[in-house]
Amino acid sequence: MGAPLTLQLYRAMLRDCFALGRALAPDAATAACYTPADAFAGESELGAQWSGARWPQRGGDLGARMLNALRDVRAQGFERAIIIGSDAPDLPLDYLRAAFALLRENDVVVGPSLDGGFVLIGAARPVPDAIFDGIIWSRADVCARLQRNLRAQNLKFARLESWRDVDELADLQALRERLQNADASVARATREVVGQFSSNDAFFTREAQPF
Repeated sequence: MGAPLTLQLYRAMLRDCFALGRALAPDAATAACYTPADAFAGESELGAQWSGARWPQRGGDLGARMLNALRDVRAQGFERAIIIGSDAPDLPLDYLRAAFALLRENDVVVGPSLDGGFVLIGAARPVPDAIFDGIIWSRADVCARLQRNLRAQNLKFARLESWRDVDELADLQALRERLQNADASVARATREVVGQFSSNDAFFTREAQPF
């Protein structure tokens, strides 16, 4: 499989995640946290996809970037915030609404992924850097370690049901099956691309960038 098809998939998943944000309005605002710093410069494709609030990611690793994104949101005056990556384009709107609802009674909400990571994290108060202590990203114990850290920091947290994000070809095949059984309005852009992948294709991704 050539790079162009993988790039099409990344762009499609991002479009669908932006669509989720638009669908939450006006009950919730959406912002894009991006990297590199010039991703929206000039007539970029990202700029064509998203004209709403945005700011560059800051931090040396994924944990630092997520913590800084949560801080940036609070600096804008929001009390509750959730972060998702672009690798779970078919997250149900009710899943996101449930996360916000849980933050009314909890400090943190976590949406675990089936591979041991998480597809969503949210906070209703400032959280310390220590919530990500000892976490090695992309390992199967990421979410378990996060929950231990939350308990150690005496933070009240809630778990959503687990969801499957897209990190490798098997995840992509599972996504295709879910979309075949989902309403046609779900992940429209991704739906158009996943059918082009075959079982012989190689597919790789890194940690999803939060937005």
